Amino acid sequence: MIPSTKSQRQLIGIACSKLGIDKETKVDMLMARFGKSSTCDISAAQASDFLKELRLKGFTRKRRPNKPDFKKSGPDKRAMLSKIEAYLAEAARPWNYVHGMARHMFKVDRVEWCDAHQLHKIVAALEYDARRHGRFTG
Repeated sequence: MIPSTKSQRQLIGIACSKLGIDKETKVDMLMARFGKSSTCDISAAQASDFLKELRLKGFTRKRRPNKPDFKKSGPDKRAMLSKIEAYLAEAARPWNYVHGMARHMFKVDRVEWCDAHQLHKIVAALEYDARRHGRFTG
């Protein structure tokens, strides 16, 4: 059995929250369908089936515009871009906000063109902003 991936589990969580499915209901759905109480315990194929069921219930995945292509960057930059994405989601800001930060701070047009050191500075600035506005900083 190939276990469910982290991205599948995250997407299930996002889908359930968008559909208004609370944790108890999600556990009941998993138990009824697979006999498991957690998405960590199901296989990748079962997670795909569960996501199909959630899509039938009305979940649609929305892509954020101007999101950088994570696949083209190295693992160190991918981790920083993930953190940046989390801060943007928490603040409900678009990717253009970070592109503007990169332009202002480093004269670089897009955030994915920044090096690891520059990305680290952008993450620090977003963390400072989150603390200043009382948002979760992890």
